[in-house]
Amino acid sequence: MRMQSIRVAIILSLILVLMLTYLFLQLREQGRNMRSDDPRVWDNVIAAFEASDKTHPPPQQAVLFLGDSSIRLWDTLADDMQPLTVFSRGFGGAKIIDLSYYINRIVSPYQPAAMVIYIGSNDFTTAYGNTAKTLAQVKPLYLQLLDRLNGAAPDAKLFIVALKPTTQNWANWSLLTQANQFLQSLAAQRDNVFFIDANAGLLTTAAVPDADLLLSDGRHHNDQGYQVWGAAIKASLTNNL
Repeated sequence: MRMQSIRVAIILSLILVLMLTYLFLQLREQGRNMRSDDPRVWDNVIAAFEASDKTHPPPQQAVLFLGDSSIRLWDTLADDMQPLTVFSRGFGGAKIIDLSYYINRIVSPYQPAAMVIYIGSNDFTTAYGNTAKTLAQVKPLYLQLLDRLNGAAPDAKLFIVALKPTTQNWANWSLLTQANQFLQSLAAQRDNVFFIDANAGLLTTAAVPDADLLLSDGRHHNDQGYQVWGAAIKASLTNNL
């Protein structure tokens, strides 16, 4: 029995080491990609989407969620958005230019009825050694993105989700608030473009980010955080679709 227990312990330890190694490699790749301003570093991720489409075709005329790791890590998206038909094409570490570059490969083939976009947080962060952009540098990137999205799916309604407050980005929140104001103004100027401010429920009564809704990294939602964030997003979709 003792030898069997030792074997089990060894196997579990090996599994843990493999999992931690995989996580480390994933984070290292994400950090390397995020530091780059060449969108082609994401080509293997986009190719994986295309390979998946061949075996598991996504629904047509659905609501397509696009963006960075906040979209990629949303494992409960389909359940949270019921009865809407949704699917996602998020890739962790993505910046505005990355999403814009791949529009013809992750939007055009699907012809979605609507698109929900969350992108831009990584443009303003210095995480993973990334060089943060100024608001002046980001504004034309957002304009280009909206133009390319409209060109790829001209009949689709577009929902832009406000950059969200976290404990990690709170020191930079004044700049992100200005970015959100710019996004709101863009939506107001365009037909079939809606701005979703889903941030109220992410703050405490003291008006600071609620750490209980975040993972230990202070950047990403836990399941409870996704429920709160997702409820506000779903309400806007339901009201406007």
